[in-house]
Amino acid sequence: MGSRRTFFKVFVFSLLALLIPSSTEAKKADKLTAREFSFLIESLSEPEGTFNFDNFVSNESSFQQVLGKLKELKIEGGTYIGVGPEQNLTYIAHLRPSIAFIVDIRRQNLLEHLIFKAIFDFAETRQEFLSILFSKPLKAETAKEQSPSIERLIEYFEAAPSDQASLQANLMRLRKKIEKEYRVKLSASDLERIRYIYGAFYRENLDIRSFRRPYIPTLRDLLLETDLKGEHRHFLASDEDYGFLREMHRRHLIIPLVGDFGGFHAFAALGRYLKERRETVSVFYVSNVEPYLLRDGKWDQYVSNIRRLPFSNKSLFIRAYFDYLYPHPEQDPRHAMATLLQRIETFLKCESQSCYLSYRDMATRDYIPLYEPAAVSASQ
Repeated sequence: MGSRRTFFKVFVFSLLALLIPSSTEAKKADKLTAREFSFLIESLSEPEGTFNFDNFVSNESSFQQVLGKLKELKIEGGTYIGVGPEQNLTYIAHLRPSIAFIVDIRRQNLLEHLIFKAIFDFAETRQEFLSILFSKPLKAETAKEQSPSIERLIEYFEAAPSDQASLQANLMRLRKKIEKEYRVKLSASDLERIRYIYGAFYRENLDIRSFRRPYIPTLRDLLLETDLKGEHRHFLASDEDYGFLREMHRRHLIIPLVGDFGGFHAFAALGRYLKERRETVSVFYVSNVEPYLLRDGKWDQYVSNIRRLPFSNKSLFIRAYFDYLYPHPEQDPRHAMATLLQRIETFLKCESQSCYLSYRDMATRDYIPLYEPAAVSASQ
């Protein structure tokens, strides 16, 4: 049995080498073909796991609070790895990576990002993106409006009616785009989940949220959220950021995968692929996945998976920390959680010495302060 698994892994990576250009060619081309895109999804993904919530949109209202520090530290380019729904798109827009992977244990998350990708393809503007996402046709004057503010977009889509005919037509267009143009094989279960995801945005629109708790933000809240300087930084707040993401998607450089942070295939395969491309991970957005890995006995494998990734002494984690009883020192009182930065190198060094006593100890011990100059933070 072991020899058969070894043969299969060798076969997959041999086929990957044939289908994906060499590292030099890949960097020069700065794009993937649809065939390469779909093959990466198939070959790097692993069987899906389960999660308690749908997570159609982020449940982290604080996720923008690290954007200023990332810019201050001049973190940009390289490879971005993340988890979860649309907050990744805002991070990608500001970090400007050369390639991005969104790795989630739920196949539903992969399907949601394929829906987003197809909408980006169809929508030249931010208002067109929201129009298709909600199945709310645009009035002519709104469609032609130049650089509308995020407040203006919210005002329009709060008042605009959803349209059942648009919902059905858009579903057909999205499915065709994913299957025919992106060459992603969709099972009957996948098609049902795509209808479920897209139907949720149709029904709930700006009120959609990951689950119903008073502290969980709606999509409206996330769009109106700001960074520490009070600036709107969501990817749908800026024509420039939206345009960058649209081009990344059209070059097939934002790749969703099904993968377990504590699993045995996805991260090993991804690490090997990135090394072949001579890529370096600049940011790994882990959200609040780590406590689940500790709970489920997957921590050691998670650490092993991180070590398989190519990173530098500048590479960072973005981490969401939540604790009702013991709020984080960096936590903004407006938010139920804190979003933190930590050097991957620092984490691995301390982990190898078994110096973290708990998840809270790890989150409060080696984080990069958001309110201090970069020179101080960089020394950590």
